[in-house]
Amino acid sequence: MGKINIDRIAAMMFGAILFVLAFITATDSQLNEFEKTIITVIATSVNGLIQAILSTSHNKEE
Repeated sequence: MGKINIDRIAAMMFGAILFVLAFITATDSQLNEFEKTIITVIATSVNGLIQAILSTSHNKEE
């Protein structure tokens, strides 16, 4: 419980960076609404997938 999982922290940071990139892209006025929605959905899905993989691999360790 007290052990810090470096892989988990790194993946969370990667997910946060993806989210920020998606937010910057979504707020870019050059893109239309459809493109913004697709980019946001893809980034959210990838982030969710990373978290799901992490939680399953974390549960196997214990």
